[in-house]
Amino acid sequence: SGLSSFQDDVFENQLRIPGSDWPNSKLFWTDVTGEEAQSKEDIMCPTGWEWTDIWTVDLNRAVDEEGYEYCQSHSYKRPMSVEMDRLWRSHYLSHCCFA
Repeated sequence: SGLSSFQDDVFENQLRIPGSDWPNSKLFWTDVTGEEAQSKEDIMCPTGWEWTDIWTVDLNRAVDEEGYEYCQSHSYKRPMSVEMDRLWRSHYLSHCCFA
């Protein structure tokens, strides 16, 4: 049929330093390898492709009701800080024909 479907994943991360609140934490985005990534709002569908759904939080993991998982920061600069992460997913489809 020449159609291809792909899934795009991006993690929303927040870092909380002891004594601070989550709402005041630094928000940043990473890809599945932990490298810095664009926010889900800034990720563009590749040319010739179209989104087939909206970004949704993956709740099919060991997470709270909002999709967050918690861990101690992996940063050596802030060893006592805590990270809060959640995985966002979306899918896109190509209508291109392949030989």
